[in-house]
Amino acid sequence: MSIIEIADEAPAKPGDHEIDVANDRFETRTLTLEPAHATGQGLIQALGYEPAEAYIVLRYRPDGFLEEIGLEEPIDLTEPRGNSFFVNEASEMANLAIGGVRLTWTQSVVTGWTVRHLARQADSDLEVVLERENEAPVVIGDEDEVRLSRPGLERFHLRPPTEVTIEVNGQPVKIRRGRRTGGEIKAAAIDQGVKIQASFTLSADLPGDSKLIGDTDHVRIKGGEKFLAIDDHDDS
Repeated sequence: MSIIEIADEAPAKPGDHEIDVANDRFETRTLTLEPAHATGQGLIQALGYEPAEAYIVLRYRPDGFLEEIGLEEPIDLTEPRGNSFFVNEASEMANLAIGGVRLTWTQSVVTGWTVRHLARQADSDLEVVLERENEAPVVIGDEDEVRLSRPGLERFHLRPPTEVTIEVNGQPVKIRRGRRTGGEIKAAAIDQGVKIQASFTLSADLPGDSKLIGDTDHVRIKGGEKFLAIDDHDDS
């Protein structure tokens, strides 16, 4: 998912401030806020949300923490930390820690995709790892869910992707976990001696089925996936 930016067209007046406001899907809207309306409630109303009591305003602190802004609490828009906020529906509040930084979020279930966005690493290739006491670390994929309502604070960290083994035409191929393109899969196979060419057609070898994968199509690699690469071009 990419961040969607929507710019409001209201002209700014002297003393007004541009701020970026995201929702719980990290869709970002840029709007202009007058200093006189720079409160939690003013920000919610500027977005056209009502009633204001049904929403929560969050803002990143300089240390990376997310802090809640009260409805009547004034917001200093001149601070050097930048004017980046979340305005989410006030459903379930939950705490988590990412890389030692404690955050408050407005959903009790998060995915790996959400954690990477909260860590401001949305476009990176880093893996999200869940750490629990007396348990082995678990890699959390973009669509994998973690419920934050269990006792204790769920702790995550981000790390470079590890290598796993897949199969291409029945031969083992090492490749990094995470989102990989069909072109990357074929390139890794060629580099490791699989007798295919970059022009070959790649497909995922699924139980009782197959799925074509274009060179720019993305596949979530966890390890153990099987692929076929064949030369189906008509050279006649």
